Amino acid sequence: MKSIRDKAINVLQYDSEEIKFTQGAAVRRMFAENLLPKLKNVDGKKILDVGFGEGWLCGELAKLGTDVVGIDPSIKNIKYVEAKYSDIKFYRSSLQEFKTTEHFDFVIATMVLEHISDLENAFLKLKSLLKRGGKILIVTGDFDLFTRQRRDYKVETEIIGPGEVAARTDYGEGLGVIYDIIRKPDITIKRAKSAGLTLVSHIPVITPEWFIEEDSYNIRHKDKPIFQLFVFS
Repeated sequence: MKSIRDKAINVLQYDSEEIKFTQGAAVRRMFAENLLPKLKNVDGKKILDVGFGEGWLCGELAKLGTDVVGIDPSIKNIKYVEAKYSDIKFYRSSLQEFKTTEHFDFVIATMVLEHISDLENAFLKLKSLLKRGGKILIVTGDFDLFTRQRRDYKVETEIIGPGEVAARTDYGEGLGVIYDIIRKPDITIKRAKSAGLTLVSHIPVITPEWFIEEDSYNIRHKDKPIFQLFVFS
């Protein structure tokens, strides 16, 4: 039987019958509120969205006038975005398998490192895709939140090493099961620096008030981070 870690790094996880997951409007809003302010004056800039999922971020970036390209290994996701966003270039590829002669002003990876085992190698690949002076924007799940029980979700964990845990989260019949590798921020920063990157900023994405107003359950997360946002150069 495959371990939780092995299932987390399976590039075809999102094509599994076990998963029905889609990013809800609240999560998309949270990502947009924190990512888009980092992308000012981007008209004409080249941006790579790694792990585009349902393509919503590529769509937002295209509205800003960027030359955006998206990659994702999921067969299901590539079919979905090609039908919805006919004017954006999408490629079915994992990060490590992606081959291009292009270099980008920004490379964005939202909830992607959770499915990669060798972080230093992944950061080397991300770095190789940057133009000189370019930036990498990373969003990860918060370690404390994503490795413990919450709501009525069933969470199983498997310790990989200090500050690094594989998690199986059963979100219920409507959303299905997700396998992730969740890391403490210092692990992510350490691996990025080992790949020769410089930390520009690290921002814990704290639970916004509107998120609590939409669902009173979220008061449990008040003043606590849900995600971690990193910018590297």
